[in-house]
Order: sequence, then structure tokens, then C-alpha cells
Amino acid sequence: MALSDLETTINRKYSESPAGIARQYGLDPNVFLSLVQTESGGDARAVSKAGAAGLTQLMPGTAADLGLTAEDRFDPFQSLDKGAKYLSQQIKKFGNAYDGLRAYNAGPGAASVDDSAGADYAAKIL
Repeated sequence: MALSDLETTINRKYSESPAGIARQYGLDPNVFLSLVQTESGGDARAVSKAGAAGLTQLMPGTAADLGLTAEDRFDPFQSLDKGAKYLSQQIKKFGNAYDGLRAYNAGPGAASVDDSAGADYAAKIL
């Protein structure tokens, strides 16, 4: 699905604008839309084998750190808002979008000690 189609689909289905939320956190909307496409395919009820959930596939611990309950991860606005906030935090922490995306995917601890952690994911998004 093209990113513009994903934006339209999410906006119609959930009345939320991923691009608008991305801009609020200083993120490139296309990068954030690509993250949402990769993480959930635009399905707010998506759950990974590892336990990540929602449009931005937040893990339970990460969601709790961001002030969300486990169920909040399925709320389209909460998932988009907190996913964008978390990505923005990781980009600021690591200094660039590539390493911020690696941290988003593999976790900041793994990304700090292993340069290959999340590398394929970051390359796919960018």
C-alpha cells in the first residue's frame, strides 16, 4: 500500500492523521507512515508474536513507560501519539533517524551495544 493510501485509510477508518501526529513530534511524516505500515499494516488491532500491539506495535513495557495501559495500545490515537513520541525520543537520544529507528525496533539497550540490532528494520523504513 502506498504511504498516501495508508494515511487516507487510517484517517477514514480511525479519524486520526498519522502525518499530523508525526509533525507534532518533529518527525518526517513519510518515515512515520512507513513505520506504521511496517509495524501493523494499518491494523489497530495487530499483535505481534513478541507481544507488541497496535498501529505502532508498542511493547507492554514501552507502552507503560509512555503512560499507556496494555489496552490503550489498541486505541488508534494513543498508539500513533505514543509511537511518534517514542520514536522522537529515540531519534533525539541516538542523534539520527537511522539509529533512532534501530532503537525503536530492537530496544535502546540493544541498539546501544550492537550496531546491527534493528539495522535491517531501519533500512527498510528509510
